[in-house]
Amino acid sequence: MKTYRYRLNAFLFATLLICSVLLVTPILAGGSKSGIRGNQDTRDVLDADSLDAFVKDFLEPRMETAHIPGLVFVLVKDGQVVLARGYGYADLEKHQPMTAQAVVRAGSVSKPVMATAVMQLVERGLLDLDAPVSDYISDLGLADRFGEASTIRQLLTLQGGYPDAVVETHAPSIETWVPLGEYLNGNLPERVNPPGKVISYTSWEMALLGYALEKASGMPYEQVVEQNLLAPLGMRSSTYLQPQPAAIRQELATGYGYFDGEFRVIPHDYVKLSPGIGLVTSGEDIGRFMLMLLQGGQFEGARLLEESTVAGILSRQASAHPLSRGRTFGFSEITLAGRPVLYHDGNGIGFASRMILAPEQGLGIFMSVNHRALGFDASATPARLAMQDLGNAVLEQYLPEPAETGVEIDASFYTEHDLARYQGHYQLAGTPQMDFFKVGALLDYVDVRADQTGELQIGSRRYQSVEPGVFRDTDDGGVVVFIENDDGQPAYLTFGGTNSYKKVSWQQSFNFNVLLVGGMLLVFLVYAIAWPFARKGGWLVWALSLVNLAFLLGFGYLMLKVDLLLFFKLIPWYVKLLFGLPWISLVLTLASVVLLVRRWRDRGFSVWVKGLATLATLTSIALLWFVFNWNLILK
Repeated sequence: MKTYRYRLNAFLFATLLICSVLLVTPILAGGSKSGIRGNQDTRDVLDADSLDAFVKDFLEPRMETAHIPGLVFVLVKDGQVVLARGYGYADLEKHQPMTAQAVVRAGSVSKPVMATAVMQLVERGLLDLDAPVSDYISDLGLADRFGEASTIRQLLTLQGGYPDAVVETHAPSIETWVPLGEYLNGNLPERVNPPGKVISYTSWEMALLGYALEKASGMPYEQVVEQNLLAPLGMRSSTYLQPQPAAIRQELATGYGYFDGEFRVIPHDYVKLSPGIGLVTSGEDIGRFMLMLLQGGQFEGARLLEESTVAGILSRQASAHPLSRGRTFGFSEITLAGRPVLYHDGNGIGFASRMILAPEQGLGIFMSVNHRALGFDASATPARLAMQDLGNAVLEQYLPEPAETGVEIDASFYTEHDLARYQGHYQLAGTPQMDFFKVGALLDYVDVRADQTGELQIGSRRYQSVEPGVFRDTDDGGVVVFIENDDGQPAYLTFGGTNSYKKVSWQQSFNFNVLLVGGMLLVFLVYAIAWPFARKGGWLVWALSLVNLAFLLGFGYLMLKVDLLLFFKLIPWYVKLLFGLPWISLVLTLASVVLLVRRWRDRGFSVWVKGLATLATLTSIALLWFVFNWNLILK
């Protein structure tokens, strides 16, 4: 997401630049700095007063500059809650302070909680990790071109193959919300990757697990989680229910965005994929959940999970390579402030959250800010970044830095091996293929090039080979892993964590498509302006150019000015109208082809006029390819 804004602006700038010239004639993001250096003399002193003072000192200069309404912070260590409190306001208008008891929308922090509930049923023999999920769900018809359904294990580790489709996964009102099973039956997208091949982020896989939990237990999944996990932990302010019970809803903090110099309330909505993103909870409740996991499944003398089961939740269960970051049953591995930890982010509507676990140190951190996670252009908001920096600063201050582990480089391999096979354009593997968010793949990609020195260049970074298919960043030691298809050719790459990138053809690349859009804009603009004044001007080609020009300009405005989070809830009427224009273009293009054939047979038209009409028609055909390829059409 950090590169989304840059690439969107680059796309539009390059398009306008191409038009201007013709008319007159990576992804890899470094970790952010906390701005506070850890004091080596106080690193081991972790008590409520010193930690509270540290958090206050960190937040004080950032509450206003990062537009933070309120933030809840919880840290547990060695079986105790060290600090659980709020800063700022849960509701700005009411001047209601943020507290550890305030209810927040957890977003995807729902996933590790739901994964734990699933593992409870695995432990009891009601679910089998290696069984296809279709063994428990018989009404969805999950077999597809990739074969039988994904397994419980694959879904828990985000290897099920499903895309991260988000359009209309929330409902703006309870009247438009539908229960999980009904929603899955009518809306489950097809898998876009072979199951078990790559780790790729999505909420659909946790939704399938929630439905399987429901079928295996014979109860609504919300009730199963409540009885087996939330109630025994005393998590009284937590629920997956849509809508939330009144007692919980009235404690829900207000979510905000910051637009045009002022805070605005983000309207509450209802989640259709609730198992993966629908949890509401409090900092105090999540503190109990973290303590249970860090204590091997026990909480206040009661055992909720066996230690062996908890080990699956807190240790690696899938990765592209031993050197690459992996995934547990519920968490992702990451290095923050130089410390290897487990984490999960949550981007609820109006909220941003993060849970961090350092199991070996017995430490857990939960933070949530009642400010939307994404800006208008889908970039991370300052509030979210400040929250993440706070977590990094606390780790740096209170956890010892681990010893460095080097990665050996086999110089003979990378100088002799044919690196050209890894070259190409790779787009986000989990990009949805059936709706217009597919175009996001143009903005989330990496280009791989091999050079004469025997290194790979990915974005601005250089990588040396460690072994076949595994390369190390020459600057920070980060690892990229290439994953082969059944033919032994590199088909995916991953930098570790929850996302992978899929190799695509040149027609899908950013550079080709920006050139194509720029050329189309130029042709349609020239025809729209000049054709009515030409001798023997044709109204059909002129009308076709106007329709196509209106679509391209409208789509550009949509990408720049319309809040992309709006599409999580609904598709507005004006967007439907915009995506209806290609159908008009299709009709006019077919008529233009017929007219063009007649013109070439008519000696009354010059070759120049015929050529221009041919160019306009071919350009319109190119637009239709662009539209249908990226699903920019109302179906």
